[in-house]
Amino acid sequence: MVGSEMMMTTGENEKGERWSGAMTNLTEMSSNLESLQKLLLTKAVFVDDDTFSKASLTADQARSIKLLQQRVETLEREVDAAITAAARARSEKRQAEAAQKAAESRAQQLTAELENTTSIVIFIILCFYSSQSSHFIFQLKFGMVLVCDR
Repeated sequence: MVGSEMMMTTGENEKGERWSGAMTNLTEMSSNLESLQKLLLTKAVFVDDDTFSKASLTADQARSIKLLQQRVETLEREVDAAITAAARARSEKRQAEAAQKAAESRAQQLTAELENTTSIVIFIILCFYSSQSSHFIFQLKFGMVLVCDR
């Protein structure tokens, strides 16, 4: 056989297999449908219009209740997630406030140290330039004693 004839034969085989598979599926579906019809005929209950309408209303209400219950559950999960997010945000805010207070405290310490150092420098300058004495003792405001010799 030539290559193109082999491809046609292979293609025809595949089509034949598909066709036979489809026929088998249809046969099974037919059998299932017949079984379902027999089951419905033996289990079917015939009711008057009033009973049917009440049953339909009850079924509709049951479906509505189920949908509403699912919606409530979804909303409860969303509320829980929002509460968790708010708690996390409050915690982060407290941490940020604590960090800010620590930074402010450190800034105050550094400012006080800078003021103390500035006072010392000013007293030293005054010591060397403003007095006639050769020996000076300064009591600084932070409890330090500064002794200057000329």
